[in-house]
Amino acid sequence: LFNSSASLEFVADNVANSTALFKDGIHAIVLVVSLRSRFTAEELGAYQNLTNLFGQNFAEYTIIAFTGGDELEDDETLEDYLEEGCPQSLKVKLLHVHSLMSSSSSVRSMQKVSVAFVITFLQDLIDSCNKRVVLFDNTTEDEMKRDSQVKELMFLVNEVLIENGDLTYTNQMCHTVK
Repeated sequence: LFNSSASLEFVADNVANSTALFKDGIHAIVLVVSLRSRFTAEELGAYQNLTNLFGQNFAEYTIIAFTGGDELEDDETLEDYLEEGCPQSLKVKLLHVHSLMSSSSSVRSMQKVSVAFVITFLQDLIDSCNKRVVLFDNTTEDEMKRDSQVKELMFLVNEVLIENGDLTYTNQMCHTVK
């Protein structure tokens, strides 16, 4: 999915073949986004590929798992982090790319538009998934915290099933989309 040079047909075939492995269908699609690393064009492209493949069903079955929870301050929540605007790692990436281009005023205005685009994209993505997000601290050694994170993800998977009337995303749906 992250291969931006792959055709949509190639991606669709791979998704269809993958869904065929699950005879009862897919309970949820987990889209993993790191708070640590840069949000790249490939990630945007992957989201677009999934949207093209699954249509409206994509959002109905999607949970966003943010990794890198250890990046948050002690009392900061994921909601706080995202509401502050564009996460710093995204700002740094966007500003770095644009600073390489030039220092003209048009580039500075493009920086603002790009940061605004990423903020809007993340907010729209979260909203389209009915705000089904979970945060994982990959580095924690606290067994209770790890268990809690997994339980939260499983709760959201169950929520997806309930919202979809206990219907899974099936291979037939994938062939219909194809």
